[in-house]
Amino acid sequence: MPEPDVVQEVFNDHAAIVAHLQAAGELSYSTTLESTFPKVMLLSSASNLEEQIKRAVLDFVRRTAGDSDELVSFMRNKAIERQYHTFFQWDGKNANQFFGLFGENFKQRMKDRVDADPDLRQSVRDFLDLGNARNTLVHGDYAAAATDKSARDVLSQYHSACAFVRWLDASFGADTIETPP
Repeated sequence: MPEPDVVQEVFNDHAAIVAHLQAAGELSYSTTLESTFPKVMLLSSASNLEEQIKRAVLDFVRRTAGDSDELVSFMRNKAIERQYHTFFQWDGKNANQFFGLFGENFKQRMKDRVDADPDLRQSVRDFLDLGNARNTLVHGDYAAAATDKSARDVLSQYHSACAFVRWLDASFGADTIETPP
């Protein structure tokens, strides 16, 4: 059973509150909420994508490690947790840096697949754009930061980026990642 789309739920909840405030004539409150809504969506989307990627990598490690608790724990503690921000070149246009972490053969296979699929290529770009915008937001002055994205734009990019994560997770299951000599 697929897990609920918690980011969609955040969007729906905020949209319902805005609609309620508008219907109640509370336009000032509605406007204030609407101005922070894109930032909430950006943080919700990017953090959810981070968890999805970390889970996909950890599941891959678990499968290839033969459920070795020691190796899975080591990888989670030293290679996955608190390292996510180093996986990707956030201001880039592709995920090649991430693919390269699994070896040159895997990188080339994934690069070739992404290059051959315009929808997947856009999904990767949306994923990176959300991650980059999140980093800009949280490492800058969050309170003063403005975003050029609407909450609906962020939601659309999030759904696109989820396609990349699903594809990546399936790729981990379908491909043998090279091991160093």
